[in-house]
Amino acid sequence: MDMGGIIDRDYLEEVTNRWLVEDLYNQIIFGEWEIVVQNYRNNYNLFRNHELNKLGETALHLIVSHGPENIVEDLVQIISQKSSIEEVLTKKNNQGNNPLHLAAATGSLRKCICIAEAYPSLGNARNQMGESPLFLAALHGKTDIFVCLFHICSKYLDESYYRRNAGETILHCAIKRECWDLAYRILLQHETLVTSVDEHGILPLNLIADKPAAFRSGCHLGWWNEIMYHCIPVDDVLKPIDPGQMIKRCKGKLSPHFPENYKTCVNFYRLLGKMARDVFTKGKALNKGRKADVEKGSNVIPDQSKDSKHQGPQARSEGQKLHLIQRYSRACYDIAVFVYTAILVIVGVGSDELKKIKEKHVLSLRVLKRTIKALPINYYILEKGQNPGRILFLQEPTVDEVIDMDIGSSSKDKFPMAIHDDTDEGKNIALLVVDNRQPQIHQLLLKRELLTETMLQKLDKDGNNALHLAAKLWISSSSKEDELMKKETSILAAARNGITEIVEEILSKCSMSIHDEMDEGKNIALLAVENRQPTIYQLLLKRGLLTETMLQKLDKDGNNALHLAAKLGINKP
Repeated sequence: MDMGGIIDRDYLEEVTNRWLVEDLYNQIIFGEWEIVVQNYRNNYNLFRNHELNKLGETALHLIVSHGPENIVEDLVQIISQKSSIEEVLTKKNNQGNNPLHLAAATGSLRKCICIAEAYPSLGNARNQMGESPLFLAALHGKTDIFVCLFHICSKYLDESYYRRNAGETILHCAIKRECWDLAYRILLQHETLVTSVDEHGILPLNLIADKPAAFRSGCHLGWWNEIMYHCIPVDDVLKPIDPGQMIKRCKGKLSPHFPENYKTCVNFYRLLGKMARDVFTKGKALNKGRKADVEKGSNVIPDQSKDSKHQGPQARSEGQKLHLIQRYSRACYDIAVFVYTAILVIVGVGSDELKKIKEKHVLSLRVLKRTIKALPINYYILEKGQNPGRILFLQEPTVDEVIDMDIGSSSKDKFPMAIHDDTDEGKNIALLVVDNRQPQIHQLLLKRELLTETMLQKLDKDGNNALHLAAKLWISSSSKEDELMKKETSILAAARNGITEIVEEILSKCSMSIHDEMDEGKNIALLAVENRQPTIYQLLLKRGLLTETMLQKLDKDGNNALHLAAKLGINKP
């Protein structure tokens, strides 16, 4: 009976726990958040790492993904008071995402701040795709989250947080989403990323060259919008972000927020304030200029006896008048721009949208210039379709360090038993080196006299030795190189898309890029004609780079620039 009583108590406890878990899951599903927090606090040991669904997600995972920000803060506060904080916050679901990964994916800054401050080393954790929480912030274009997480977790970040397994970096992600402010901040922190390529061998500059709408030359506006575009003032588009202040603001000190229907009034009053400051500043400058002119005139007149024959008082007065006219005309222009902008703000005729477009153009140009400045010149010379061999590898132990850890620093000091290890496929270290294109390992083994003829003649389960594998690699690499050669270089892609800013910057850095060609035999002049890009054609003429030889160049179909232009005349859009 005692035994039976014990069994009954255990069974009753199991049933109770199962009921509590199911009840918590239902409360999360139906959004009963206050009850969820209370139950989590009362049954912390039961819920802390209990997986509630088939994705391996705990209550914290689900609440971070679907719950309000204040509820996530309450749960993190409860967890922070426990000794098991590391166990709970580092728990990953089946996709390898911890709570900070999920918070970054939701785009909630408050969630990210509270979790990262509770356990900052989470910023360096990777999911199954090799993505860190900062990478996910860049992937979703969340500049504020990226800046704050970098501020909180910087001490725990290694050199590879900015890249995922496939090779794509945070700079690739920011450019793909056209988050130019984030891309520029990334370049300030990691300028070397301009030389990194993704799994397809694509440089960040190649991605920029495929974004024509991000530049003024690739954005076609109507005549009215063209006038509005030039009249809309754009201040410093890269506004400074203080992560410390942003974190404090998220914790309760919120900035003033105006309802959407007050937006026009707020913008107008801000514009009035800006104009008042500008007029006051220019007025002071004009008064100072007048006083300086008067003082200068009084000081100069007595000493002009030598020049009196050549310059009389009438000439001096005309010069002063011209100077004043220039100053007043500038002030009148500023006032006219203010009045025009004020009308646009009051009427609301697309001014906000055009301002965003103009800010995007300014930012993208900054990113372009910094990218080209940081990119070594040999990348323009050797860039024939993006060579994936330029991938920057993750920060890992060097080859020598790995070999030293396994077989010792010298074969004389320690018997290298590890050199005879085989994989399940029957491949030894020599075959793996060849199969995975690792010449540095091959050279190291030769240097240490560890590479024997027997090792190279070893057959794997498919009957291949080192020579067979090398031959297969040569065949596959040749086909990949042929495929890569079909891709465009950055300057050719920019010419095809009509982005004069990129073409001009690349030519300023490396004039040899003018001779780039596609595998079809088309150079920059032929691409400009074929894709109806007169701005590129005019740019080349202006710089004196458009030669007769370039226009007479024949592509693989035997067409020169005149042939392509004639075809366009037949097939008008």
